[in-house]
Amino acid sequence: MLHLSHSLDSLVDLLTTNLLGSPFQKRWIVLPSRLNQQWLMASLSKRVDGGWMGLEILTWREALMRLSSRIPNEFELRLGLAECLARKELPPSFKPLTEWMGQGKGREAKLARTLSRGLNQAGFYGLDSAKEWQSDLVRMLSKDGLWRFPDQLIDSAEVSVEMHLFCIDEMPKKAWDFFARSGALIYHFSPCSLYWDDLCSDRERRSLVRKWRGASNVEEFESYLKDSHPLLA
Repeated sequence: MLHLSHSLDSLVDLLTTNLLGSPFQKRWIVLPSRLNQQWLMASLSKRVDGGWMGLEILTWREALMRLSSRIPNEFELRLGLAECLARKELPPSFKPLTEWMGQGKGREAKLARTLSRGLNQAGFYGLDSAKEWQSDLVRMLSKDGLWRFPDQLIDSAEVSVEMHLFCIDEMPKKAWDFFARSGALIYHFSPCSLYWDDLCSDRERRSLVRKWRGASNVEEFESYLKDSHPLLA
């Protein structure tokens, strides 16, 4: 269920009401990052005296990590990558990597550190890649069921816990689908009922129209600039 409001206080009020409705059930509050945790806990404490039972606060990445004990953290990835790159026999697709590592001493560790960051990110946002060596690397790390990534598990994952997603602006589509499928309550801060991400002022609009004058699609271009929120623009 999705709750929208332009008031953070209203969202916290609604969150408090829903949490009090199931005091003995295990619940997660899922946040965009840990930076929001202290403020949210202080806001909840002002509304309810005493402590909260069965309540855990996680970031959305931490929540996805709970899907399986086989999901590696970044440090484990770095060690696994270092072990893979140290093998004597690597797939032919690894040729660009082996050539680069052969240009200096200690490059294996540096490459493992760099790849661990990228692979950790891809594990949440999608492992599909156009480069063959990246696909081969994921297969090597996932061989024999040793490790899995959230992107590989999320389609069939089940979590038997009540989840409250609070003010998360950005997540991969698979993650949104998973939380929605799991019946999560979503509290989304919406400052305005109109879309206002790509606004420009009247002066900017005239400048853009002059720049594009004479183009074959100028009328279509003008239609995109025609309507805007008067106050925000």
